[in-house]
Order: sequence, then C-alpha cells, then structure tokens
Amino acid sequence: MEVEIKANCFESTFSKIRSRLLKMKATKKKEKKQVDQYYNLPHMDLKGTNKYIRLRKEGKKAVFEYHVNLGKGLTKEEKTKIGDAKAFEKMFLEFGFRKLGKIEKIREVYELEKFSIFLDKVTGVGVFISVNTEGNKKNWIEKKQECINVLKQLGLTKDNITNERLCEIATHK
Repeated sequence: MEVEIKANCFESTFSKIRSRLLKMKATKKKEKKQVDQYYNLPHMDLKGTNKYIRLRKEGKKAVFEYHVNLGKGLTKEEKTKIGDAKAFEKMFLEFGFRKLGKIEKIREVYELEKFSIFLDKVTGVGVFISVNTEGNKKNWIEKKQECINVLKQLGLTKDNITNERLCEIATHK
C-alpha cells in the first residue's frame, strides 16, 4: 500500500526544495506532463466516497487506476497499463461511465532512499509536494511520520500538509 503525504507550497519555494533534495542525496529521475481524467461509475456516485478511478496519461502511455483511501495518507491502489487510451476512454463512456473532472500537471520525480518525492505544478489549482513510500496496515502510521519528517527536512511545516486528493478538487469545480 502507498503511504503519501501531500503538502501545499509555493512555486517560488521549489528552487529551495530542489537544493535541499540534492543536499540530501536525492536523485531527479524525470520530469513529465500528466493528465488525469477522473470518472464516475454508471451505477454509483463516487463523489464523497473514499474511492476513485482515473485514467492517467503521460505522453503516449496510459494507466487505468483504482484507489481506495484507507486513512489519511494510506491508499490501496490497483493499476493496469492501457495500450490505447482513446479506445479505452471511448469504451468507458459507451458503458455509461461519466467524466468527473480532469487534472493537468507538470511533475518532477525524485528518489530519496525509500521515498518517491513529487513536485507538482497543477494547472489552475496550485503547487504541491508529495512524499510517498510503501507501507502496510501495521506500519502505516510510522511510515506516515517518516514522510512528514522528509517534508520538514525540505523546509515545510505541518501547516503545509494537506491530504486533499487532487481528484476531489477536479471533481468539485
């Protein structure tokens, strides 16, 4: 399961965060554009639940994802690669799935020991940093604190932390 702590920040602080990441021996893996399209089920409204489904596109690659938020910062995920995102989306809509909202972002990906760190510039929403690691039902509170500690090392405080999911922002516009 994924343990993720997300924080608001300002784009102007990204350069300081990048410098701190490098001092901590983090490695920048890539920078990419992501487009997340969120959907509602034909038979059930997912708004206000702890579940969401989305199609994430990165260039020609696409992944269909199902997420269940088990607690603040703990997510159970299932993912599968999609060969033809346009055909998949067309089938989805034909079966009665409805588009809820879309998020577009530029994401910088860093690796630091057992953590993935994302610097996200989300179009029309804001700027976020996420610290992710793997955990389970037994150790997720400890893993969550480890993610918070990384955020603190990067110069953020508990006041910056927000685990509002971007899908909630996308679907409530």
